[in-house]
Amino acid sequence: MFRDPIVDPKQKRILNTGQLIREEVVQMPVGSGTIISSDGLILTKFEGTAAEAGAEKLLDEIQAKEDEAEARKRANRRRVEAEDQEREARMVEADRDKCLKPVETLLDEANAANTRGLRAKSVTKAKGPLESAASKYEQAIKRADAALKQGAPDDKTKNSLEEMKRDAINGGVQAYLNLAHSMSSRGSYQQAVAYTNKALALDPDNAEAKAARATISTTAAGWDRRRGRR
Repeated sequence: MFRDPIVDPKQKRILNTGQLIREEVVQMPVGSGTIISSDGLILTKFEGTAAEAGAEKLLDEIQAKEDEAEARKRANRRRVEAEDQEREARMVEADRDKCLKPVETLLDEANAANTRGLRAKSVTKAKGPLESAASKYEQAIKRADAALKQGAPDDKTKNSLEEMKRDAINGGVQAYLNLAHSMSSRGSYQQAVAYTNKALALDPDNAEAKAARATISTTAAGWDRRRGRR
């Protein structure tokens, strides 16, 4: 029979069993060389004066296992967090593409049509591509507005939508002004003024569009006066 154990507070440890955590007080019966847990379980037995050293070694081994288990848990948590962040990033990127891609496509098509119109060798051949460009720019503006109203997935996407909308407005204004100048050059002043009005509908404060409308209107009025004298 062992003598009643004496608790050494310095040897109080938290033992992790892998399934639950329980606080145990390692107890060492005087002279017995036996380490007994607080629930009466004999952990191990040491002989003679080596008991204290053996107990310390056992406790160090337990602590080492606990540290190793905790390190594995931390590593697993970091891995899970990294996977969650990567998955969230992929979702945001997918939402961003969903918002931006339609607007980008319309802008690309509009720019290409505008370039074809500017390179056309005659006013007649330029009109079709320039009107197509203006229409595409207006569609891009509407798409951008719809995406912004629905709500962008992040600030980066919102800023991109706003920037593309500005590009579409500027492109549409230039396409309509190109049409206005083309119509004006062949004497179709009424149609030219109508195009400047469409440009101002996109950007009411656009100085170039205002100036173009004023110039074309003045030219048209002078032409009408000259025709009236004939």
